[in-house]
Amino acid sequence: MSESPTPEAGTAPVDPLTLETFQPHCDSVFRAPITPPPEAEPDAPSALELTLIEASPYDLAPRAVDADEAPARQSFALLFRGPKTPTLLQQTVTLEHDALGTLLLFLVPLGPDKDGHMEYEAVFT
Repeated sequence: MSESPTPEAGTAPVDPLTLETFQPHCDSVFRAPITPPPEAEPDAPSALELTLIEASPYDLAPRAVDADEAPARQSFALLFRGPKTPTLLQQTVTLEHDALGTLLLFLVPLGPDKDGHMEYEAVFT
């Protein structure tokens, strides 16, 4: 499950998160803070950079909607590309973005792309 971003000082939270929230930010970098292992080099990065490469509708099987029920938001998926290593596990990850602030997203590693970069997906239903 993905959550709303935490607002930065002086900014309003982006809520609800929609496909339109992310589409303008394709090809931009999101940073996932990481703790380098003790044996890592002193200049090891403190954040993993993930590039949003796609924000697209995610088709789900239609469900019956009660007449009194508010229409559900459009389901969508985000596809990120990161370095081959380190690899994030399937988990909720804190991502920082210059325009969107801090977000908590459940990322699923999809595996390496044809160039060896790791791909991750977040689905919003």
